Amino acid sequence: MRDREMRYAGRTDVVCPRESGSVLAATVLAGLLVLATTTSLIARNESQEGARPSDGLVIREALGITLPRRTVSNVISGIPLEAWFSSGRTDIPAAGKSVRFPDGREARWERVVADSEGWFSGEWPAEKFVAVRIERKSPVRMVLEGMGHDIVYVNGTPRAGNPYRQKDTYEPWEPHFDYSRIPLELGEGENLLLFRYSRGRLKIKLDPLTKAISFNPDDTTLPDAVVGTSLDAWGSILLTNGSGAAARGLSLVCAPTGGHPDTFAVGSLPAMGVR
Repeated sequence: MRDREMRYAGRTDVVCPRESGSVLAATVLAGLLVLATTTSLIARNESQEGARPSDGLVIREALGITLPRRTVSNVISGIPLEAWFSSGRTDIPAAGKSVRFPDGREARWERVVADSEGWFSGEWPAEKFVAVRIERKSPVRMVLEGMGHDIVYVNGTPRAGNPYRQKDTYEPWEPHFDYSRIPLELGEGENLLLFRYSRGRLKIKLDPLTKAISFNPDDTTLPDAVVGTSLDAWGSILLTNGSGAAARGLSLVCAPTGGHPDTFAVGSLPAMGVR
């Protein structure tokens, strides 16, 4: 595996293997077919080795359902969608299908359409779910950039959300919440991505996975440096493992411009995970 670099603020950080070994190569990305009710969206992408960030797909149609906002949590869940969370249920909800609560109330799956910028919206507060069906002729690995969701279940497996991101761009003075990049693997055949969101808006973007191991430059914790003063402080940056196996034996090399490089051992990176 070749060394990978990221440069920022005059620094160069490199992840390199301390021992000989290999990291699984990314699967070739062919066509991506997203089905939502009766509408099909086809995105043709290049192979992942040559894919560009601009090749991403924004989901614009799906099935949605709105549940009454809960004010009390119970040990035994009363959500009629619980089978999709706890038992790995992956069948696709049907448009017009109703679900019933223990108290007799009902909610119905309906076709939902995003606005011109790709945002699904709705009245707040409420607990909303959006189901996206992706059909694949072959397995593929992608990066999910979710915005506004509390959590997403990928074929029944829970993955982290990003509820605080409620817009595409930020002013320089605002806290930025544009750091969520979650690698995920879609299998051959039907795949179900079930998003839960409760803050009013949701946007779903899928990008080709271009590297097995990569930095996320949008998720860093760095000290404030003052010109003319010395600085001896820790910093951190998120690493992403987009391969199907845990990555071990890596090192992080920090080399400030004109300074002496420091090397730090990186712990095991979980398969299709971040650290």
